[in-house]
Parts: sequence; structure tokens; C-alpha cells
Amino acid sequence: MIYRFYRFKGKAALISENPEVYSFTEFQVFYYEHNVKIIGGRENVDDPTDYVLIAGYENEDHYRRFVKAMKDNKEHQRLRDILIQEREIVEQITFKIDPRSPRYDQSRL
Repeated sequence: MIYRFYRFKGKAALISENPEVYSFTEFQVFYYEHNVKIIGGRENVDDPTDYVLIAGYENEDHYRRFVKAMKDNKEHQRLRDILIQEREIVEQITFKIDPRSPRYDQSRL
């Protein structure tokens, strides 16, 4: 399994106009339809304009198929365009859990 960490910082004035986009509720249907696990999505307690989302994919091929499907999805593109216009910074990191880690327990994910 691989994980994708998404982080963005929105412009405070615009977040109140589109809270459903910033809270990821509008995006959840896409993840569910494509069997992407949402590990967590939260706002920073010290900065409510700072949001993160961690999504889990079966493998790199699953991730690539999901990305391709979203590029072809008009509603996803519409919501993504809102985010692109309203966010100040973006960070995306792909990582995997090291199975040698003493805390590794995939059944808990």
C-alpha cells in the first residue's frame, strides 16, 4: 500500500465561501468510488487555513489509475479548479510504511 499526503493553505477569506471544498466532503465520493482509503483529513489547530489529507492506495498502479480517472472526471476537475484558484501553497508527498517498522500493523489501517 502507498499513501499520498496532500497539504494546502487556503486564503482565509475564500474558505468561508467554499467550506465543502476545503473540508474535502465534495471529494469523498471520488475516493469511495475508486476504493481509495481516506486515512485522515484535518485542519491545523494552530492555523485553520492549513489543511491536510492522507489517502491510501493499493499500489502505484492503483494510484495512477485513480489520477487518470480524475483527469477525465468533469466534476472533479471543477472542484480542483476551485482549489487551485484559492490555495496559496501545495505540498504532496508519496510514502509507504516500512514493513520492518515495529509499529507496522496493516490491519489497523
